[in-house]
Amino acid sequence: MKVFIVILCIVLLYVVYPYVKIFFKRLILFFKLKRLCKRNGLTLVKNKIFWFLGRNGSSKYDFFVETEEKIFKVKLFSVKYKVSFLFFRSDSIYYTERYITPLPRVFIPITSLKKRFPEITENFEKKDEWYIKREIPVLLLNPVCIEVYFDRKVLPVGENLYGMRFNSYKTFKRLLESEKTSYEQTGID
Repeated sequence: MKVFIVILCIVLLYVVYPYVKIFFKRLILFFKLKRLCKRNGLTLVKNKIFWFLGRNGSSKYDFFVETEEKIFKVKLFSVKYKVSFLFFRSDSIYYTERYITPLPRVFIPITSLKKRFPEITENFEKKDEWYIKREIPVLLLNPVCIEVYFDRKVLPVGENLYGMRFNSYKTFKRLLESEKTSYEQTGID
């Protein structure tokens, strides 16, 4: 009986661990974004209560970052395993692939179920001042994986993906900091 409980705990830990890891990565992202926005004078607007736990299948933007001239509409996207590859196809299908090595020089590919990327809807209430600002949709990958592909070609960070700018946190941070820098250089503040 004890062996059964130990095996059950190991299996449960194996199944739950990726989701716990995603939760803590997103919690860290929440605090980093809050600090970044406060430091650069940007406004972080949440679209739902637990915005930092955005699901891949959700058709809503998770949060917005408001600058002087732009609104960044951000959809969060995650992968379960850092040591995996994320594939997007032109027909709006995405899936991950990773490899396990039970023996040296033996690689077994594990491909996730293929899922359809959701059609993102404009289901949020815009503030009046947002109508004059340029809207930039962003797909923010957090946590990240080894490599991201679109139609079997490497997708560089900052490229367009399904009408959204594809970013990791580091590049999104640089983008937001450059927004603040450009305002300081032009004297707009």
